[in-house]
Amino acid sequence: MLAVDGLLDAASVKRQKPRLAKRLESARAKLDKVAPAEPNYDDVDPDDLVKKWVKAEISDRQKMLVATVKKVTLKPGKRGSRKGAKGRVSIHWIEGGRVSY
Repeated sequence: MLAVDGLLDAASVKRQKPRLAKRLESARAKLDKVAPAEPNYDDVDPDDLVKKWVKAEISDRQKMLVATVKKVTLKPGKRGSRKGAKGRVSIHWIEGGRVSY
């Protein structure tokens, strides 16, 4: 992807590939140690999920998010703007739904 994106030429990619592969492997190993087991929320009533969210510890909320959110996109802001992220956040749910804030 680095060569395709024009960030590195082919020779640089070839030279950097082993180092980047090691870093990626290390990052994946660290993630495997801390990543929660994927809970199954397929048969959960949404109202029940809200009740669980309110009572849940941070680590349990993280598990819920990992199980339901595919990707969060934050569009660039304007320099000096004090609006925060309102209108710049899109949440892509695993089931294909999308919500923008």
